[in-house]
Amino acid sequence: IINGASIMESGACLVVGLNSGTSMDGIDACIVEFTEDPADAVPAPRMQLAGFLTHPYPPGLKEQLLRVALDGTVGEICRYHTLLGRLFAEAVRAVVAKQHLAMESITVIGSHGQTIHHLPQPEPMYGYQVSSTLQIGDPSVIANDCGVTTVGDFRMADVAVGGEGAPLVPYMDALLQQRHYQETGRVGMLLNIGGISNISARVPGGESGDEPRFFGFDCGPGNILIDTLARRWYGQEFDSDGKIAFSGKVSTVLLEEMMKDEFFHRQPPKSTGREVGISLW
Repeated sequence: IINGASIMESGACLVVGLNSGTSMDGIDACIVEFTEDPADAVPAPRMQLAGFLTHPYPPGLKEQLLRVALDGTVGEICRYHTLLGRLFAEAVRAVVAKQHLAMESITVIGSHGQTIHHLPQPEPMYGYQVSSTLQIGDPSVIANDCGVTTVGDFRMADVAVGGEGAPLVPYMDALLQQRHYQETGRVGMLLNIGGISNISARVPGGESGDEPRFFGFDCGPGNILIDTLARRWYGQEFDSDGKIAFSGKVSTVLLEEMMKDEFFHRQPPKSTGREVGISLW
């Protein structure tokens, strides 16, 4: 609901989505067209990618964000919160211009922001069990700069209702697989190797004939670990096309040692991040 009206009241709308992942490579901006047909047997909108680009961070910003994420002062976080709002707004304008669209054609902007700290495990504080997660890139700045209603704080919204705030992608996977299941009767599993890897799965409902259920959770380090090793050992920002990985062999001894980390033995739902750490990073 935007301004008291359904964003699908006309049967279609354009939405800009913004994200910068744990790897902090830049801002991914996409335009997605959502369409809805009341006669559709699947109670989920259809989605079509209408535009995409990656808006790079200014030189040196990635290194500063990595530092701030672990050792930043409140003052630094406050200023970067506004700065990233400006940069995310730039990404919106860039992707809209690339598709030769007017900003007025965009119904809403959804901005994930930039995660700088993720603390999903509850800690006792003054009689409360407190979990938290923090993404910066002020949605109010984006809304003002672009003149479009902007929605954010998705992760904290999940924490507020008892979730871990991560991963978020299973929600989208659930919508996509709902249609896939209705059309094919098949269940499936999706693996996303982001900064932190996560898995989403639709599994059979059991012998009682229940509808298949959907779940997702973080399953371990992804590009955070890969990028760190690529920089440290090969002087590269990342392993392009996996060429370095393909040239090597799996070290069974190292793998078994890494799999001893308690995170891998914790039952889902579970999530992790750069600051939570996996002991052998």
